[in-house]
Parts: sequence; C-alpha cells; structure tokens
Amino acid sequence: MIYPHAGNNSIQNVSIVFDWNAELNSKEIKAIQEELHPHLEAKFPIYQLHQLIQINVGGAFSTPNNSEIGGFVYAESNTNGISNKSLNFTRQSLVVSVNEYSSWKDFLAIVELPLQHILPLIFKSRGIIGIGLQYSDLFNWRDAREEFSAASLFSPDTKFLPKNAIEHNNLWHSHHGFLSIQDSPVQFDLIENVNVNVINNNGLSVQIITSHKATLMDAIWSNNREESTITTILNNMHDSNKGIFKNLLTSEVQESIGLNK
Repeated sequence: MIYPHAGNNSIQNVSIVFDWNAELNSKEIKAIQEELHPHLEAKFPIYQLHQLIQINVGGAFSTPNNSEIGGFVYAESNTNGISNKSLNFTRQSLVVSVNEYSSWKDFLAIVELPLQHILPLIFKSRGIIGIGLQYSDLFNWRDAREEFSAASLFSPDTKFLPKNAIEHNNLWHSHHGFLSIQDSPVQFDLIENVNVNVINNNGLSVQIITSHKATLMDAIWSNNREESTITTILNNMHDSNKGIFKNLLTSEVQESIGLNK
C-alpha cells in the first residue's frame, strides 16, 4: 500500500518566491535587514547574514569580502532543531519556505509577514517581476518492493503521466512543464511544472514536485492594489495545484489527504 509521508499529509515543503526587477546592492540589503529585524525576530528567531564571496580569477582560492552582503536568512526550528519555516532574502529575490504545512490558510498567514513588512521596503526602489509557488509531496510504499504499483497512487486517466510510466513498477521519473499566457488579474507568462520521481528512500517512495512561476509583463511597484494582485495570483496558483492533483491521483488517495475539503 502507498501512504502519505505524514499521516494524512503528503506535503513536505511549500515555498513562494518573489523576484525583483533589478538586483539590490549590499547597502540596500543591509538597510532592509536592519529595518526588518524588530518585526521578524519574534517569529523567526534564527538569522544569519550572507557575505559575498570574491573569486580571484587565475588564483587557487577565493576570499570573502566582508563589506559585501549578499542577503540574509531568518528561520524558526522545531523541537528537534529542524527548520520548519524560513525567509531567504537575496539580491534577486525573497523565498518563503514552510516545512510543516498544515493548510493553505495557515501558510498565507505566514506569507502575510513579508507582504506587510518586506515588500513596502522593496517598493521604495524596486518592483516585483516574478511570483512563484512550489509544492513538494511525498508518498511512501509500505509493502514488498516487488509488489510496488504506481497505479495505486495515480489515476489511469491522468493527463500528466504517460501510461507506460504508471505501469512500470520500479524506479522512473517524468518531468514536464506547460507555458501559458494569463491576463487576470494582470498579464503574465505562466509556466507550470509537474515532476514525478519514484525513488529509493529506505524503500520506494514517490516524490511529486509541482511548481508555478509567473513572469509579469509589467513589474508591480506599490503595496496597495498590487497586494491583492499578489494574493490573487498565489490563490490561483494554489487552485491550479489542487486541480493538477485531482487529475493526477486516484480518488482513494485524494480522500486520504483531504484534497477535496
């Protein structure tokens, strides 16, 4: 039989990404970090600055340039010392990751922090040109390896996997993406990837990575109307992800992870 990796939850990790339309410099990053710190330290008590590495071309080593800051990370760990949520801020982007996902509503509550505090600082000098959402799900096979059946997880009518993959009862992978042009709530190019891997993981496991990346035609430059634009795009990506899983998985598996609630 095949089971979600954590009871009735198959999700290992969820991440969102905001891409700036131009790189930030070290001075700007440092100023943003200092202004953000009082707002982040309570919920993300672990933090670290990233120093840029200077490569000596033609030499045999690299040396850090302590005056150059490449970004920073804020994180929170669980009782086992493992990170359960993090903010990774770089010159090009912000990545918000959650490793203990419970619901989309709770995830958006975490995302609300960068929307409220980080993005207004970005909008002083930069716009947002890209928005991304990625899920990583895992299902574990709990039976003899020779009895493995991908058909116990995937619908025979799914449009996201070839039939010969579902019928193959050993290791395999299927990776592909789809590009479309969207015009609501703003115009953007959308690429959605569905990557499935049957892997060795102390037995056989099936990893499903789904990602959605919007590249905006025009950068977002303010935090008023555009905040709802960002949230709308993320909600649409989440709904699209659910639609992919409803087509991908059997009805029994959908029920086991509460997909239709």
